[in-house]
Amino acid sequence: AITRLQERGLATVLLSGDKLSAAQKVAAQVGISIENVYAGVKPGEKAAHIEALQNAGSKVAMVGDGVNDAAALAQADVGIAMGSGVGAASEVSNIVLLGNKLTQVDDAIVLGKATFDKIKQNLYWAFGYNIVGIPLAAGLLLPSFGIAFTPSASALFMAFSSMGVMGNSLLLPIQVGKTLKDEKVSLKDAFQLFDLGGKSKNGGEMTETLHGASGSAGSLNGQGELKSSQQASGL
Repeated sequence: AITRLQERGLATVLLSGDKLSAAQKVAAQVGISIENVYAGVKPGEKAAHIEALQNAGSKVAMVGDGVNDAAALAQADVGIAMGSGVGAASEVSNIVLLGNKLTQVDDAIVLGKATFDKIKQNLYWAFGYNIVGIPLAAGLLLPSFGIAFTPSASALFMAFSSMGVMGNSLLLPIQVGKTLKDEKVSLKDAFQLFDLGGKSKNGGEMTETLHGASGSAGSLNGQGELKSSQQASGL
């Protein structure tokens, strides 16, 4: 899971309130370098660490599940809460992962980028269609060619525009499914992995830094699932 994030050019850091030895053990299990491990970090210090990275120009995503992570989740550009975490973490997060798997963080990034691309495609289509269609409906061809659209015909063409947007949006599962298939990820799991919550704090794309925090160190099983409901994903 961490390797997939790092392959996307994302820096991964572990912020933990636990002892250094426990935090380093978790970091070694998930693939985070020792120099990117910060132990004994208090809740306010987690938020301050994220703010410092933002001031340096980074876009930061925070992954956590405990009440100690709430301030940092709220500070981050994108807050990601684990589904097994306490309500305080979920309330301030933009995304809540339901499956408790580290791999779902990467899945959420894939889905988010694909959805954002679809939004841009639909906007371009709608603007282009209307730039051409509105003058035609207003009678642009009438003086030169004697062609004019009736109100009913104009309404029909407008419906075609909406159908084009809807059809393009329906292609999202197919396109995302191909991407996830290449990465050997279940499409069903991916589309059921998160709920969107809270309000967006920053419309920019998350391209530089991915951070996480752990309220108490734990361990991972072979499928990347968290064994302890008190442990945040070590990103």
